[in-house]
Amino acid sequence: MSVKCIVNSFIQGDTPTWGVTVYKTTAKDEVQDTTGWKVWVTLKSDLSLSDEEAELQVSSVTNPTNGALGLLAVKPSIEESNAVDAGRYFYDFQVLTTDGVIQTIESGSVTVKPATTLSSS
Repeated sequence: MSVKCIVNSFIQGDTPTWGVTVYKTTAKDEVQDTTGWKVWVTLKSDLSLSDEEAELQVSSVTNPTNGALGLLAVKPSIEESNAVDAGRYFYDFQVLTTDGVIQTIESGSVTVKPATTLSSS
């Protein structure tokens, strides 16, 4: 399995969509059908933190659309995004397949930038 990941920096209070395209092989010539997969993204300032202590953990219930295209996505709420302090965080993308396999398909770091506009209305 191979992935093409879309995780970038984001600004506090924004509601970015983080997504991955999952491929069957590292050649990235055939997408993996991800219909029904669950996906979650976790952000931690320190890798030794438990998941309960993570600064952000966002999940999807299932992958209702675009599964045939190999796409998975999650989107934090405005409240979740506002709760993350500006700084650099470690992240990972984990999936639960319809076969019951849990796998980390992507990991890295992301920068959370402070918001300039502090009102959403």
